[in-house]
Amino acid sequence: MKYLSANVVVDLSHNKISEVRDLGTLGMFDSPDNKRIPKIILNDNEIICDSNAYDLSLYANDLLPSYVKNTVKIEMDKVKCSNLSFHGGRIFKDILPIEIVSWLPDGCPAPCKCLRRSFDKAYVVNCSSAGLHEVIKQFIS
Repeated sequence: MKYLSANVVVDLSHNKISEVRDLGTLGMFDSPDNKRIPKIILNDNEIICDSNAYDLSLYANDLLPSYVKNTVKIEMDKVKCSNLSFHGGRIFKDILPIEIVSWLPDGCPAPCKCLRRSFDKAYVVNCSSAGLHEVIKQFIS
């Protein structure tokens, strides 16, 4: 996307786009007057709302630096989260960046659920209501 002309509209609506990554690199556009910037239409796609969508969530919530926001217009009012993610079926722009998580099934002790929060890069091991009778040994070694 970093080589788009300022006069272009890229309509990607009604496709099967599941990931949009690395929006932080979009500041590489050069639009001297910031009046004409490229527009990307993502509507009617279902993206996986995990840590790969974190930058897009920052963009949707106007939390990226202005040089990125002023470099490209992304239309995503009708983008939904796919059922492959924690927020399946929700409208993407309604999800706050603090809610973007990735499930981590590998290495997670059963019957717990493990995830990684994107906003603070914390790993969370949730064993609540797991019917445990003792502390899992992985936590005390």
